[in-house]
Amino acid sequence: MSNKRKLDRDGLEVYLLNLLLAYRPLLFVCGFFLLVYGIGAIATSPWAGLIAFLSAAFLLILSYSYNLSLQIARLGAWLGTRWRRDR
Repeated sequence: MSNKRKLDRDGLEVYLLNLLLAYRPLLFVCGFFLLVYGIGAIATSPWAGLIAFLSAAFLLILSYSYNLSLQIARLGAWLGTRWRRDR
């Protein structure tokens, strides 16, 4: 049973990594627009601007870094199979 769970996790990891890599340009565009919004929002609301700026930084780094994409896919696969019960 543990081998089946490991195979499920590995398959989900590959799927999530391919999904992240396929949508890399979209992540970049969303991160760029969120960065512009965050810079503009800092003047009116510092907390909202800071949250938008940090979210934009994460999306931009995710769109450029393969290693971060791999780690996020591993985390997603682990979380996706963590609470699954075999019947």
